[in-house]
Amino acid sequence: MRMLRFGRTNVQVPAISLGTWGHGGPNVVDGGVPVGWSGNDDSLAKAALFEAHRKGITHWDTADAYGSGHAEQLIGEVFAEGVPRKDIGRAVFGASITLPVPASRAVPVDGKVTVVVASATAGIS
Repeated sequence: MRMLRFGRTNVQVPAISLGTWGHGGPNVVDGGVPVGWSGNDDSLAKAALFEAHRKGITHWDTADAYGSGHAEQLIGEVFAEGVPRKDIGRAVFGASITLPVPASRAVPVDGKVTVVVASATAGIS
């Protein structure tokens, strides 16, 4: 996997990121407006996460809004089933980016680094 430098830091991230919105499955907002994905299959979603890790795609985009947290639950299951948490950097939509190695101007959190961003477009996905 081709790696890129993250911004002005020395942190290396993969050139390809895996988005997990579709992993969240169906979801609706107030008033019943659909905002999720129908027809999702949790076993296929988890298989995609495992395969991404095997292929070196170690930056995953997620958010609590993806299936009301279902995408994050699947990621947690994949961690519990063998993908080392330390291998994966997560872009948390609209909130923060957690990287597996230190970056300048970042806040250490549980041995990881959280870089607060103003919007999802400021992320590394």
